[in-house]
Amino acid sequence: MAQIKWQKRAEKELYRLLVKGFIEFGEHTANNFVSKVASINRDLNRFKVIYYYSESSDTIHVVDIWDMRREPAKLEKRIK
Repeated sequence: MAQIKWQKRAEKELYRLLVKGFIEFGEHTANNFVSKVASINRDLNRFKVIYYYSESSDTIHVVDIWDMRREPAKLEKRIK
């Protein structure tokens, strides 16, 4: 399984959001936020988002979501 590596900027932002959530909404909400981030981390290891970026319209187009547990040959068929 691939490793998810958080960049320093993302870690700082996550910490900032966690502290802000704790101060403004309390411990319960902050804990829920941590759980959701952990869930996203797990899901990122199971799925690949296939997308392209259109510079002219400054838009990310999500083309597909691929479950990495599926047979790779099926992705090849799906792309064609």
